[in-house]
Amino acid sequence: IINSDLFKRLKGIYGGSYEAFVLSKLVPIVGHLEEDSLGIDEKLEKDIAEQVDVIVSCGASTRFDE
Repeated sequence: IINSDLFKRLKGIYGGSYEAFVLSKLVPIVGHLEEDSLGIDEKLEKDIAEQVDVIVSCGASTRFDE
């Protein structure tokens, strides 16, 4: 995703520091797809709503008996 055309402008601005810049902005959030609000606490949910501009969802079921 970070190498897509969507981020081309940022790559031009940050040059060789681009990957380090992007990685400094990524924050993984562990949640559970089967729970309301991914099972995260209300404060974290509020912080995400107030501070996050882009969400990259990589959620998937890891149950192989479905």
